[in-house]
Amino acid sequence: MIHFMLEAQKKKRQKIKIQTNRSKKLLARKINNKIFNIQAKADDKGTLYSKVSAKEIAKELQSLGYAIEAGDIILNEAIKKIGEYKVELNLFNNKAEIKIIISNKDDQKQKK
Repeated sequence: MIHFMLEAQKKKRQKIKIQTNRSKKLLARKINNKIFNIQAKADDKGTLYSKVSAKEIAKELQSLGYAIEAGDIILNEAIKKIGEYKVELNLFNNKAEIKIIISNKDDQKQKK
């Protein structure tokens, strides 16, 4: 009886793993090569007052409807300057690359 229950749990976990892999594979295809803008406060030299980490990038992507966690984002170090950055994603062994454009939040206010 216990053996049967363990086998059933194992099959259930395997099924969930396969479903997760499929959904992450679809997400990787959907998000690959997309460009995302993040606004942050910076000084007049372009140095950010607060670094942009994988956590902030994940939060931005989630706000746009993408099921991305900070652990999915491969970022060697937090972003410290305004500019364009290529960022790799590892979505359950499915690779994708996105471009993050960091712009000065204060510049946007002045344009309005």
